[in-house]
Amino acid sequence: MGLNFPTSLLLGHVIQATGLRGADVYCLGYPTCKIDQKKLARLAATLGLDAGPLKGKAKLTTPEVVRFLGGGNVRGIDISAHEGADIVMDLSRDTVPPELQGVARLILDNGTLEHVAHVPNALKVIHDLLAVGGVVVHSNPSNGYIDHGFFQFSPTFYNDWHRENAYEVITASFSRYFPDSDSNDIRPYAGDLFRSQPFSAMMRDYGFGNILFAARKTAESTCDRQPVQSVYRKRYTGQDYGHEQRAPLTYSHRAPLAPTLLRRALPPAVKRTIKKFL
Repeated sequence: MGLNFPTSLLLGHVIQATGLRGADVYCLGYPTCKIDQKKLARLAATLGLDAGPLKGKAKLTTPEVVRFLGGGNVRGIDISAHEGADIVMDLSRDTVPPELQGVARLILDNGTLEHVAHVPNALKVIHDLLAVGGVVVHSNPSNGYIDHGFFQFSPTFYNDWHRENAYEVITASFSRYFPDSDSNDIRPYAGDLFRSQPFSAMMRDYGFGNILFAARKTAESTCDRQPVQSVYRKRYTGQDYGHEQRAPLTYSHRAPLAPTLLRRALPPAVKRTIKKFL
């Protein structure tokens, strides 16, 4: 679980779109920092931020990047304290104690929910931790991550569940993953990808990637209503959940081809050795 470029871009984008600058970021699990100077420069240019004292720093940390993106302190929520979690909680089994209900204005699920066996309980924990007006940010595998975790999430799940439970959808996008490359392709989710295009296009454009999603808790939000998948809801009732977003996120960057081809040609053992010194 790492704070990579797409997740960092999403987090900064959502902070700007929702006015949550300075809000503490409650992380489900503690993400390791995957941002280097090149990615920092791209984030700064895209989001209109000043990297300031982080420029030229050899090793960036998660708290530094979160503050650069506009967040406040980083608070970890994990199943044990072995990585320094501020709140020890089993997302599959535990409930939120009264003193923590509504404490969070910003929650980041940076690749954790797919590892939780009891997803409905985890969604209830997120709901109970969030204050009204607070935002949950999800960055989870959507395709191509066999055995990475228990689950891969289709965009329709987050879209339909949050709308059924009266959350306001801020951003819903698909982030295409390019192995061994710094390329990024992020496009807004427009609904029912599986039935809206040829299978060849699905494999080319959505065969390997993550869902980037953010939703705001409203005074009417719940966590106990189960959606009917939007495509079937429309078939049987004439209405789907809709796909409007308050702040769509689009981004495209293609890394130079030569370094990408070189990385692909290197044996895995050589790549691991190089990473130890980076």
